[in-house]
Amino acid sequence: MSKSLYFIALIPPNEIRNQVEAYRNIMADQFQSKQALKSPAHITLIPPFYWSDDRYEQIKLDLAHWASQKVPFEIQLFNFSHFEPKVLYVDVLPNPTLVGLQGDLQEYFKDKWDIDVHRNKVFHPHMTIAFKDLKIDQFYNAWQYLMKEDFSATFLVDKISVLQYSNQKWEIRQELPMDQK
Repeated sequence: MSKSLYFIALIPPNEIRNQVEAYRNIMADQFQSKQALKSPAHITLIPPFYWSDDRYEQIKLDLAHWASQKVPFEIQLFNFSHFEPKVLYVDVLPNPTLVGLQGDLQEYFKDKWDIDVHRNKVFHPHMTIAFKDLKIDQFYNAWQYLMKEDFSATFLVDKISVLQYSNQKWEIRQELPMDQK
């Protein structure tokens, strides 16, 4: 029985994805950090987990039902921040609805499939633009660069996305709409 690696995320609209991607490309070209380019810009709700390929339809249907019961809401992105000394990201302004959605989804995973995704006890929503392969000296140079930049965007969260690791990168496998009332 083969398994694949998945994670659950919020994917912004293409215009915002392209803006974030431009910063990721700067990180790759000027600061030698290419790892973030292996996934579309996103806010992680559930970190990577393995799931049996022959049971994918089950998790997709369950998640589709769960998402359909959630109300769309807006997220605001504003400027940049970091987890020193390895991660640089676009910051997400505090949003109780987002925190509640992530907490509900985390509990759903534990209750429904007995998948414990509480690896990171504190949920800190963000959109990564450089991490893992960012060298410490480059981290400080890149952070100095980003501190001079301005970034602001707002988008409507009206779906959750399932991403699957395939061919050395993360690809959107499914987009599951939230309630459209």
